[in-house]
Amino acid sequence: DLIRSTRLTADLWETVCTGIRTDLDFPDPDVTAAAVSILAAIPSYRLGKLIADCNKEISNCFDSPSDNLRFSITETLGCVLARDDLVTLCENNINLLDRVSNWWTRIGHNMLDKSDVVSKVAFESVGRLFQEFESKRMSRLAGAKLVASENSVAIRSNWVSSMVEFV
Repeated sequence: DLIRSTRLTADLWETVCTGIRTDLDFPDPDVTAAAVSILAAIPSYRLGKLIADCNKEISNCFDSPSDNLRFSITETLGCVLARDDLVTLCENNINLLDRVSNWWTRIGHNMLDKSDVVSKVAFESVGRLFQEFESKRMSRLAGAKLVASENSVAIRSNWVSSMVEFV
C-alpha cells in the first residue's frame, strides 16, 4: 500500500515493472519472492499488462521448491486477486480471467502444501475471497470505490464455487 500511495509517474511504474519481470527469472528464490511481493503495489492500469507479460513466471512460483517463494506468491496473489479493480479488469479480458481463475485454483491447492506456513496463508487467501464475496462490498485494496456489476459478482461467485468444490 505504501508504494501504491507514492503516486509514481507512468515511466517510474514501467521501471518498477521491468524490475519485477527481471527478478521473476532470478535464480535465487528469495529475490523472486521479494519481486512477487511488489505485485500487490501495481496500479490497475499496469496490472493487466504485467500479468499478461509474466503469467508463466508467476505461475512457476507455485512450483518452486522454496517454501518462502510459495508463501510469497500465495500471500501476494491472495491480496491482488481479491482486488475489485482486478475483478473489473477480468470482466473485459477473458485471457486475464483464465489466468486469474487458474491462480485461484493454485492457491486452493496450496491449502494442502507440505509447508504449514504456505498452507496457512492459502487458507487466509481463500477466506479473503469468501469475505469479499459474502460482504458484497468493495475492498479498500483497490484504492478507489468501484461499484460491483453483475459480471463482477458472477466472476467472484465462480471462484468461490470452485473453492467450495475443492474444499
